[in-house]
Amino acid sequence: MKKISVKKAFWRLSFAGLVVILVPSLTFNYWVARDRGGITYFKTIFSEKALKSTANDPGYEQRLSLFRSLPVPSTRPVVFAGDSRTSGAEWSELFSDYQGLVLNRGIGGDHSRGLRQRIDEIVRLRPLVVFIMIGTNDPEKGITADSTLVEHRRIIQTLKAGVPDAVIYIQSIPPTRTEKFKIWVEPVNRSLAQIASEEQVRFIDLASAFSDPQGLLKQEFSQDGIHFNGVAYQTWKALVVPEVRKYLKPLS
Repeated sequence: MKKISVKKAFWRLSFAGLVVILVPSLTFNYWVARDRGGITYFKTIFSEKALKSTANDPGYEQRLSLFRSLPVPSTRPVVFAGDSRTSGAEWSELFSDYQGLVLNRGIGGDHSRGLRQRIDEIVRLRPLVVFIMIGTNDPEKGITADSTLVEHRRIIQTLKAGVPDAVIYIQSIPPTRTEKFKIWVEPVNRSLAQIASEEQVRFIDLASAFSDPQGLLKQEFSQDGIHFNGVAYQTWKALVVPEVRKYLKPLS
């Protein structure tokens, strides 16, 4: 019978122990990652340090601080969440002809990861309905299309876990006046519709109504090619009114 040295025996036992520890761990993490978006989930985790929200922007932090300081309303609100395109609207006035509370939770410069990182502030409001439109700033912030989709899925899942009876609407991302953004956003919007279906939430296609025949933002909707003007916000309202009516009653 061949003798095995103490040193070899030690290394064999160490290797066996490592296998026993690593295999279950890797298997578990594989299934977690698969459920949260596959390899793009890991890409998102490892790139967190590149963004860490927009903590270097005082305006962002001031607005988020305001949101966190406000009391939870006694009436469950309808919430619009997103970036400057959302924050630029006076949602409560746009829907002043309806009974109920409509809150603006848009922050200029925000991106899909930033909204996901602050989604707890929206969960604490116990919203009746949440309209999400986020992603315009993602390419500029270095967030890949795959990561944008992962962040949307995580936002949805966090909202569903925190407020199970809330009605969630994912809205497609309207274009800008640049061809580069058009190339990025069109496949993202197709995937957002698929994610909404998979997560069993509702989807509203804003992009089609905001696009000209070339697939760019209609000129009459913006002065700078990115941010919305009054015409654009009235168009947005018209697109979501049929859904808002399901939860808020008109005053007359």
